[in-house]
Amino acid sequence: MTMPAEPVVARAPARRPKRAPRVWLLRLVLPPLDRVFNFLGPRYRPFIWLVSSVPPRVLAGIGRWRAVRTAADAYRRVPAYRTFLDEHGVTEAAFRTLDLPAMDKDGYIRRFTIDERCVGGHLPARDAAIDESSGSTGTPYNWVRTLRERRTSHIFISHFARYCFGDEPWITINAFSMGAWATGINMGAALERNSVVKNTGPDLDKILHTLEFLGSHRRYLMCGYPPFLKHVIDAARERGFPLQDFSLMALVGGEGMSEGLRDYISPVFSPVYSGFGATDLEIGIAGETPLSVAIRRAARADDDVRHVVFGADSRLPMLFQYNPLSHQIVVNDDGELVFTIARPHVLSPRVLYNIRDEGGVATFGEMEERLGAAGTSTEKILGA
Repeated sequence: MTMPAEPVVARAPARRPKRAPRVWLLRLVLPPLDRVFNFLGPRYRPFIWLVSSVPPRVLAGIGRWRAVRTAADAYRRVPAYRTFLDEHGVTEAAFRTLDLPAMDKDGYIRRFTIDERCVGGHLPARDAAIDESSGSTGTPYNWVRTLRERRTSHIFISHFARYCFGDEPWITINAFSMGAWATGINMGAALERNSVVKNTGPDLDKILHTLEFLGSHRRYLMCGYPPFLKHVIDAARERGFPLQDFSLMALVGGEGMSEGLRDYISPVFSPVYSGFGATDLEIGIAGETPLSVAIRRAARADDDVRHVVFGADSRLPMLFQYNPLSHQIVVNDDGELVFTIARPHVLSPRVLYNIRDEGGVATFGEMEERLGAAGTSTEKILGA
């Protein structure tokens, strides 16, 4: 599906803001909430209490306020974003409704230098790192993040892992590619909060040697690309290595995973969950949960469930859950997902950033309504 490089119609420039947009009420209300989130967020049980006890509509509303503040702060502090919005003649009222032009690689990233896209118009002298995207679109890009940003991502990846894989100790074998890419090094650092980590990269010999050396009496979480885990299973069988004697779980990402592949992997790795992220944005934006996997598998088995959850799509899309306090995700007119990192203290803000992924967004309540229309519910699906 193609779109123009700047997928928003330009507005008349007569009322463009001459200074940072006034969001004084948000600057009054949000700092106390930020302090609460900063206290609860790094702590697993308080964080789970927060996202499970506060009504979803309230969390989404606060997340939207944070996204509005992010846009206003970026206009004030990021030279590239100020130029970008001024060129579109954005009015002050557009900030309050987030009726702003979307960023993408062609219309924003390629046009401005990495310095211009940073707060203050320059790279910091320290406490930051640069990740490189894979270059699947033809050109690899560089993305800079502060130490604070990376730590925040690590915290929420560790929360996701604990939620999905439990509290019993495990050893992580990180088989994601190492180097300049965002996932490998960061995944290892994140899961050090949960476990002992060995960063093997996608090296089969190192992985099997690690399992043999540490023994089958431990639990293991293997992280990697979905096809690589299939390769591990197939190669171990060819070598006569007894993977079946080990307690193995899997956390995959980097590309989509079919339920057929999950079926193939699950007799050896159980459970298997996938995470969603993008080097353009950050890793750990969303993740599969026991509920999202159960809904997707129900959709595979029941055409009525498939239709109410995914519409007329002939494919079986992946289904994730995410934290609306950290990320605002909306869908544009072309059915593409558009992301805002709604947290403060992001060095190179992404406001309504379009990575050209097709998809949809539903609240928990909306999902319950859809399932009800198919004669089922989340409770029934989880109990199946």
